[in-house]
Amino acid sequence: MAFCNRHFSPLQRRSLQLFFANLLLTAVIVVIAHKTYDQARASILLTYVLATLAAIPVIVVIAVVGRYMARETDEFVRMMVVQALLWGLGVTFVADTFLGCLFAYPSIYTLIPPLNLDLFVVSAGVALRVQMWRNR
Repeated sequence: MAFCNRHFSPLQRRSLQLFFANLLLTAVIVVIAHKTYDQARASILLTYVLATLAAIPVIVVIAVVGRYMARETDEFVRMMVVQALLWGLGVTFVADTFLGCLFAYPSIYTLIPPLNLDLFVVSAGVALRVQMWRNR
């Protein structure tokens, strides 16, 4: 099984490259949006445009995962990826709930919540690594 031996197929390598490119894209968009909100009193239209731009990497990640899952031929690898994605979603939901409760206090509101896509991708990657380590 190539995936567990750390020898990635071209499909797996390309999917990982797209995931990490999305991490970078998310960080850039969030920083630009945050700086724009801080420096210019953004109009309602600009606020919606920036929010839409921040949602684009999420759509791309969903497309990358769907493309990968449709093209992956090994059922065991596919099952491991699905389990890792579920762990990533779980970690993201817990963090969002925790931060949502903290945002009730204005002094803590300076945290940047749109980085949950990064949290999802990183936690899913860690979960996949743990599964690979467990199954060797």
